[in-house]
Amino acid sequence: MYRKTHTMRWLRSILTIMVLSLLLSSLLGIYMLKVLERNVLSANADVISYVQRSIDSRLQQLYHYSNVVEITKENIYLKNIETPVSDVPTEAYQLSESMKNYLVTNPQARGVYIYYPRADLVVGNMGCFQPRSYYALQQVPDRTGEAQWQQMLLEQHGSSFILLPIAGDQRLCYIRQTKSVGEVVAVTVIEVDREKLLQEFTPEEADSDAALAVMLSGQTVAYTGNQELLSVIPRMYEQWKSGNPSEMRFQGTIGFFHQSNLSGLEYVNISSSGTVFRTVWMTLRVCLLGAMGCLAFDVLASVAVSSRNAKPLKKLLSQLGASDLPGQDEYEFITARFQQMTTQQHRNEELAQKHQSLLNDAFLHTVLRGGLYSENAVFMAAKRYDVSFEHPCYQILVLSCVGQSISDGGPERIRISRHLESLGYESLVSAFNGQYVILLNSEECLSEAEKEEAAKFLLDHIFHDLSAYVGIGPGYDSMVDILTSYNCALLALNQSGKTPGCSIYHYTENLVRTGSGDPSVMQAFTHYMYTKEFGQAQKLLERLYTEYLRTGGIRGIEIVRQNAVDSLIIDALKQTLLPEKAEQAMMSLMTAGPPDQHRDRMNEALLMLIRESSVPKREKTPVACRAKQLIDENYTDSMMGLYMISEQLSVSNSYLSTSFKNTYGISIISYINRLRIDRAKQLILNSEKSIKEIAQEVGFSSDVNFIRVFKKMENLTPSSLRKEKNKI
Repeated sequence: MYRKTHTMRWLRSILTIMVLSLLLSSLLGIYMLKVLERNVLSANADVISYVQRSIDSRLQQLYHYSNVVEITKENIYLKNIETPVSDVPTEAYQLSESMKNYLVTNPQARGVYIYYPRADLVVGNMGCFQPRSYYALQQVPDRTGEAQWQQMLLEQHGSSFILLPIAGDQRLCYIRQTKSVGEVVAVTVIEVDREKLLQEFTPEEADSDAALAVMLSGQTVAYTGNQELLSVIPRMYEQWKSGNPSEMRFQGTIGFFHQSNLSGLEYVNISSSGTVFRTVWMTLRVCLLGAMGCLAFDVLASVAVSSRNAKPLKKLLSQLGASDLPGQDEYEFITARFQQMTTQQHRNEELAQKHQSLLNDAFLHTVLRGGLYSENAVFMAAKRYDVSFEHPCYQILVLSCVGQSISDGGPERIRISRHLESLGYESLVSAFNGQYVILLNSEECLSEAEKEEAAKFLLDHIFHDLSAYVGIGPGYDSMVDILTSYNCALLALNQSGKTPGCSIYHYTENLVRTGSGDPSVMQAFTHYMYTKEFGQAQKLLERLYTEYLRTGGIRGIEIVRQNAVDSLIIDALKQTLLPEKAEQAMMSLMTAGPPDQHRDRMNEALLMLIRESSVPKREKTPVACRAKQLIDENYTDSMMGLYMISEQLSVSNSYLSTSFKNTYGISIISYINRLRIDRAKQLILNSEKSIKEIAQEVGFSSDVNFIRVFKKMENLTPSSLRKEKNKI
């Protein structure tokens, strides 16, 4: 079933990730436990090192005292006596007193005395006596071991610690022998109070699982802590001496040995393994419990997350009609359905493109048939056929094949559009009167070289097997002049075949057509002049010149027509300008020479009328700033464009386009589209509206045009942007 299948897929994937994460966490935990174990061992080793430094520093004081006693005058005097004394000299009693004082200041020493073999005298903190008498004072009245005691004092010791047997007791003593000519003349003995060696390290707990011990050549001389642990010291000591490791382990205990800086002494710290590693084991138990808890939580969370994540998938499957297909894998089903939807979308896009192509044809045919004498009429026709232009310049190329009439369904039309798009040109292509008519829309009017490059590219890639010619009309910044550019391209095309080896012909001003001209153009021009719509009149000037004033007819008729146009302009100058400025403009117009110069003077006069009549004297805001304000407030209006703005500001298209781009560095159409696309992106990311609804809301007349502009500016379609949002 679907539910089981996709739930288990979610569950497996989530569990896999969680188990891997838990495994990595466990490995990291093991590593941290090893580090903690090493730190614990290092801390215990540092303890015995600290004990060694502390005790050694106190025992060093005994060595220093023996040096001091060695050089006292009393000791020197007594060492020089060569025969047994019957009467104790005064120097001996003085030395004894100093020894008593030393014991008061140094609690580490239990007793101190010096044995003088030649004088048969012992001077110590208990007085001055013969050796047998001083020994008897240790354990009255038993004198057992006196001979052994004297013998050990005279044995070869130099300066070292030994266990000296006195009255049945093994006393830890520091012995220093003084010799003269190879003979022992004095033996300094400082008895160490073994109970005070480790007094400051005695644990507070009576049942401590640790013990500290001081050893002399492997024999324990002082200890504190758990006495039961002392039984393992000999075995560990042998292993330590044989291998000399930093730590030893035996029967659940762990020992840390450290060699003293003083001859013969060693220190050992013995603890049960459980005590040493209590922190490690506690941490390990916590980690194991945490891991088990995490694993249980992972399983429960995986089930919950899997069920939750499966809900959108179940809803999607239901919407796609999968409820009646319980045996099919849901992912295969979704893939197949999306492939079908993608194929259908491509078909719909192709149909939309074909539909738009038909609309483009209808618009271009309407313009080329004539009868649209104002910018507003052409603009409304473009809106009616859902045709939009991004740039202000328009020009026509007419392509004709010798001996072949091109029908409306000519196969090359789509190829022409694609080739021009690859060159970076916006274009409309249509078959009209047996020829291909190409309308190029650009930011600026193309140069002769650019137009020839486009025409040559089409001839080489599409019509290379046919005898074809291209007529190129001039570029204009007004939609109303599209027909003018077409007529000029036809005039240029009429020259085809007249120049051998040439297949591309540009319109030049010396090309005229024969006929009586189009009086409707003059009627429209006259209407605009009388209604003071000088901007519209200036846009119609090019057609007036090429289709009415200069048609190649009778010379006298052309002069009469030119005088009629001059009269209209002169009357407007008198009514609009100050007398002096009007007089100068009229003189400039009436003294014009050749026809081309006359046309330029008419254009200057019309521009002067536009400036004087449309902008109030007090107006200081630049045209570009007013245009930007108008766009910012109304960019979602589908009628907003170069024509609408120029109409409202009463300026020409070219003047407005140039001023805006010089001020803001971007064309008016690009700025409008930028605002619309930015607003559309917000709606796509933050609303559930359809692409068509968004296109209409931001000001595009159709979703096809919106998608085309969006993809051009953002390098992806609106649907792709919405899919990326849903993935996040």
